[in-house]
Amino acid sequence: MLTPYLIVTGAFLLLLLLIHLSFRSRSKNGDDTGRYSLFSAGDSGEFAVARQLRRLPDTYMVINDVLLPGRNGHNTQIDHVVISPYGIFVIETKNISGDIYGHEGAQKWKRYLHTWWHGFHRTHYLEFQNPIRQNQAHIEALKRALGQFEQVEPVSIIAFSPKAIVHAEAHDALIIYWSEVRRCIKQYKTPVMTIEDCNRIYEYLRSINIRDKATRKNHAAQVQQNQLMHAQRVQQAMAQGICPKCGSKLIKRQGQYGAFYGCGNYPECKYTYPVK
Repeated sequence: MLTPYLIVTGAFLLLLLLIHLSFRSRSKNGDDTGRYSLFSAGDSGEFAVARQLRRLPDTYMVINDVLLPGRNGHNTQIDHVVISPYGIFVIETKNISGDIYGHEGAQKWKRYLHTWWHGFHRTHYLEFQNPIRQNQAHIEALKRALGQFEQVEPVSIIAFSPKAIVHAEAHDALIIYWSEVRRCIKQYKTPVMTIEDCNRIYEYLRSINIRDKATRKNHAAQVQQNQLMHAQRVQQAMAQGICPKCGSKLIKRQGQYGAFYGCGNYPECKYTYPVK
């Protein structure tokens, strides 16, 4: 005999399956219009943002989990691309919690986590790649792919989890939360291209979007390897007191968010690294 616990658990799993299948639909109307690509990422942040984008009007064309072919075999993966008469929006999703500190020119941002242990408050931080720089690299790859439409400058959006408290401002990107994505995009009301241009861009991106599973797996492995190699280069340069970006001398400075090393070649080089 099934217990109430098993019944509730089974119903919950069935609901998750139905939600997952609904997001694999290529259209919010259930037909084959192709307005929404297959969404394969398991990350809950990308899933939450895709859910927001799904509610946009039909004039907004969405492609989730885009993998673009790059130069020298280095592909570029973008969480979400939205194409509309009001602009092209490139979205980087961050599914992290804690107090987030950073600025546009920093190589790394800090994520402070607060925990309690036996009645004592403990704070520690982790570093992660500057999402503004990360998304700018995505935009540059997208612009190379869309050379014939380069007159339209994509809008960079960094979407954080509601579990994060973001203490950062930016001029070259919009920093928001997942729940704000749809409203943020719809605030752009000035047409910059025709619906025909939108359709051409959308169909072209779909045609070059890499879907091969083996290629995507290799890309993920290559990203991990590149991150490890980059971290090693940074450590070697920091140990010698030189800027990993341009080779100039590093200078210790005090900023709004604490001490950091800045490139002596500033403002030509804006590399920074927090003091640990």
